[in-house]
Amino acid sequence: FFSLSSSATSEPPKVLISEILFDADGSDVGKEFIELYNAGGQAADISGWSIQHVSPSGAVTKKNFEAGDAIAPKSFFLIWLGTDARADLTWSSGSLNNTGATIYLVDNTTAVSTTSLPVSVDAVSYNVADLPGFLPGQSLERKAVPGGVCASAQNDGEFLGNGCDTGGSAGSPQGDWELRAAPNPQNTGSLAEPRPAPEAVENFNAEAFQLSINFNWDADDSLIYELRNISDPANPITIATTSDDTATLAIKEIGRDYTFSIKATDSGGLSSSVVEKTVFAPSFFSGLDFYRLSDGPDGYRLDLRYEAYPFVPNFDGHGGYKIIIFYLNKDAPVIPDTLATAENWQPDGASGALQIKYRACAGGYPQRFSLILPDTQGNCGTDGGVMNSAFDFKFLEDNRLEPTAISDSNFSATDYLTAAYYTFYYSGGGSQGFKLIAVDKTKNFFRTDIPINQPPTIPGNLLIEGYDEASRRATISFDPSTDPDGLDRFIEYGYNFTNATGTEPDFSENSWAQASFVAVDGTEPNHEFRLHARILINPELTYTFGFRARDEYGNYSPVATIGPYKP
Repeated sequence: FFSLSSSATSEPPKVLISEILFDADGSDVGKEFIELYNAGGQAADISGWSIQHVSPSGAVTKKNFEAGDAIAPKSFFLIWLGTDARADLTWSSGSLNNTGATIYLVDNTTAVSTTSLPVSVDAVSYNVADLPGFLPGQSLERKAVPGGVCASAQNDGEFLGNGCDTGGSAGSPQGDWELRAAPNPQNTGSLAEPRPAPEAVENFNAEAFQLSINFNWDADDSLIYELRNISDPANPITIATTSDDTATLAIKEIGRDYTFSIKATDSGGLSSSVVEKTVFAPSFFSGLDFYRLSDGPDGYRLDLRYEAYPFVPNFDGHGGYKIIIFYLNKDAPVIPDTLATAENWQPDGASGALQIKYRACAGGYPQRFSLILPDTQGNCGTDGGVMNSAFDFKFLEDNRLEPTAISDSNFSATDYLTAAYYTFYYSGGGSQGFKLIAVDKTKNFFRTDIPINQPPTIPGNLLIEGYDEASRRATISFDPSTDPDGLDRFIEYGYNFTNATGTEPDFSENSWAQASFVAVDGTEPNHEFRLHARILINPELTYTFGFRARDEYGNYSPVATIGPYKP
């Protein structure tokens, strides 16, 4: 315990000595201060008053307040012993004794008597010998008085003022005063205490977009807003301390939730309650299915769907090609953060990356540990370098791509894939390089079934072009089908015919045959023009023909028919 006496008048306005720093850390010169607090409800005119210091030997020094000096209700006034920009009153020659003294606040300019009890507005005596635990650099601060009960003016009481005045002596911390480890001198420019905290931030929004999260909120330009990433509560990260109403955070992890907090703080440091917002940063894919389509080590399929192409964003103005690496049963690593020609733009096989194969721009189906995607058709070719190894642009269709995964493993529903994304970043010196821009935290688990796919559309506009007597074949043309969720180039066509009479043709399921196509007018058959099939028939009979499309998953379109026809 330490002995600390305090006295004060009870008439409003009520001015108290609220904080003193008498022994600064290191040299005291220009560091000591005396803070006053008006605990009353009316402004206090102190222009005819003085602040006085009586040393243990009885020596009196004083500083008179100046014309116009006043303290607003619930506000502060700062006396600085030396020079400091924060001072309301500068006591250039003043000095506080480091071991003990009495400080008087007097409502006149007459020096206090050392032989009789001085009359003062307030006074505080201190003695270092009675301050257990005191260290140079600490200040003495008067407590707050919330609800009429004296309590600490620190932590939860930081902004409750310094109005505790029991009028007697008591030991700390039960008395009027306490030690403060970090002094907090306040002046007439400081905000009043106590005061209401700022309102909680309204309309706090967070929206993820590719490689960033954008924030906005309703702002008051007199407040400071602290925006923090609290996704890891044990390691919160301050994103911005600003008076603006917007902020942006660059991110490198997608396919995961982020949680953020924001609070408003006034110029005195009093903060609002915290508002939180959780936002999901989506994957660049809109969907990814990983499943077995057929037997064998190359029977696995990756079915990747996206909203628009290219779906991996550029970075820092660079683009042209993108790389995706799929990792099996592990988080996609941030190393390697670059891929270059020397590594054939892929990690090594020990990295945990999944081996894939796909149709390359230069032809063939190379097996790789990375999927290289050209941004445009113009980036797909045979001129060498990454252009040759990129995915054949013509195989991008219906906002999906379907590379083959290669593995001798028998995957189960507990196996999963993650992904890392790179963008083309530089070219020169015989090397082309890519830079990591994002890792996807989504775990895409292996499917033990084949996804349900829609069937192809019905072959359209059937037309019997004619009959060749020499070959006894009829030529029938039609518009090709499309596959709404697969590659059109993988559609196959079957035909059937019947010479039975009746309004509804009856095609035997066992009689469907795969249609082959012929060139017409010098045009090679393909899936962008009408298809022509030649079917062997008996010219003595009347036929109804049927055509249907089949996708690679075995789904059939409705049957398109034409007939009856007799050559």
